[in-house]
Amino acid sequence: MTKSTPAAKIESATKAIQAILQLDVLERHKDELLSLMIWKITEAEGKYRLRYCTEGALRDPSAKKQHEHVYSRSWLIGQLKANPDRVQEVLQHAFGCVITVPEHQRLNRAPKDLIGWDRYRATGVRVFDRQANDWLL
Repeated sequence: MTKSTPAAKIESATKAIQAILQLDVLERHKDELLSLMIWKITEAEGKYRLRYCTEGALRDPSAKKQHEHVYSRSWLIGQLKANPDRVQEVLQHAFGCVITVPEHQRLNRAPKDLIGWDRYRATGVRVFDRQANDWLL
């Protein structure tokens, strides 16, 4: 595989995840490898050129921004390990959102049982979908 397109990067990382899940290695090493491949997927189009961005990131170009995993890497890793035959389905949740540092701090105060967009809803962090050119939340 010599292409470096976003689709090729995602395909490569997905294949690596499928192989990693089969390895007989320390769980800590498996988790680290899976985490790295999840990063590769969520950054396939660039760290900050993401489909989703928050209101703060959109309205203040000078704000310090972060690449945030909407579904945490630890949640994704748990799902991958529990469902190794459903890698493609689990990885549908491997995407990021550009957020500001204050928004990240708000999200960290969300109840720990909330995942995905529910954390954003609970903390009042609005999200814009650049592909649809409309507010998602």
